[in-house]
Amino acid sequence: MTFSLPGSNESIDAKEWVVSRHRHDLRQVRISAPEGAVPSFWLAQLRRLYPPLQQRTPAELLNEARSTQAIDLGVMAGREAFRLTQELQRHGFILRVQNASYISHSPQVRGGGLIIEDAAENEAFCLQLIQAGAIVVEHEAEW
Repeated sequence: MTFSLPGSNESIDAKEWVVSRHRHDLRQVRISAPEGAVPSFWLAQLRRLYPPLQQRTPAELLNEARSTQAIDLGVMAGREAFRLTQELQRHGFILRVQNASYISHSPQVRGGGLIIEDAAENEAFCLQLIQAGAIVVEHEAEW
């Protein structure tokens, strides 16, 4: 099947294209103190177990913990989140882990790739290529 490139009249054959499907395994991690924990103690322990929090002041973390009842550790790779949550659970922390994974695509043709800056346009083009018979190659992305 042939169709035109985005923003062009150039005709292309989908069978000459490969679409890379990237699976981004991500998790959003939030942590709360165990019931009855002394805030300064559990925050110090959390900062020791998760060194990136040492970049934030104890007062800033305490304010976040008081206002939201949790500390947001942010989005991280699934494997990193798994290792960290296992360690934090051993120390009694209460965790809320949400899936933040997504899939992205990138089109490639013999001799190079095509960069489409608009994410929605890129996705639409890749899905059109897939429907027209382009080869799909699966990739696991850390981030």
